[in-house]
Amino acid sequence: MAKLERKFADFNLFQVAAETRNKDLRPWVPDLINHFWHCCQIANGNEDVLPARWRGALHHVTNVHEWISGDDAIEPKCELEELEEKEDDKWLEAGSPAHEALTHVMLDTRFLHNLHHYADFRHTGELETFHEHILVNCAKRFAYTYPVYKARNYLAGLDYQIHKERPFLMNKNGEFRLHRCFSK
Repeated sequence: MAKLERKFADFNLFQVAAETRNKDLRPWVPDLINHFWHCCQIANGNEDVLPARWRGALHHVTNVHEWISGDDAIEPKCELEELEEKEDDKWLEAGSPAHEALTHVMLDTRFLHNLHHYADFRHTGELETFHEHILVNCAKRFAYTYPVYKARNYLAGLDYQIHKERPFLMNKNGEFRLHRCFSK
C-alpha cells in the first residue's frame, strides 16, 4: 500500500479519505485506484478517453450507472453491463461531504493537467520487481568488493530472467495462489 500512496500523493486521495468526515470514502479507495489504472489501460494513448472514464467513477460511487455526459469521448455509462453488487458496498450520497471531497480530488486541475502522462499506461512495476530481486542477492547493508558485487548482480539478473516467465502457482482447487502460505 505504501507504493500506491506515493504514486497517488498528487491527488491526495488517501489523505482526504483519512479525514473523519470522509470515513464513507475509505472503502472506495482501493477500487478507485484500480479504476484509475484500468482507465489508463483502456485509454490506449487517447488523451480524451482517460479523463472521461476517470470522471465516470464520480457517478458510479453514488450508484448512478448512466449519466449525461458533456463530451463525446465515451458512452456515458459504466462499462460493465451487469455490475457485481456486494453486500458490503456502501454507496456515497451525492452532495455528501465524502462525495464533495472525492469530487474535489478527482477534478483537481493540477492532477487533470498531468493526466495525459498516464494515457499510454506506462508504469515501472517490472523494473521495481527486478530491483527488489537484485536487493535480495546484493543487500545494501553489506559491503562488497567490486568483483563480488558485479557477480552477485549478474546472478540476480540470470535468476530473474529464468523465473520471469514462470507460471503462477495453483492451489488444490486449480485457482491461482497469489500469496505465500505458511504452515502453522
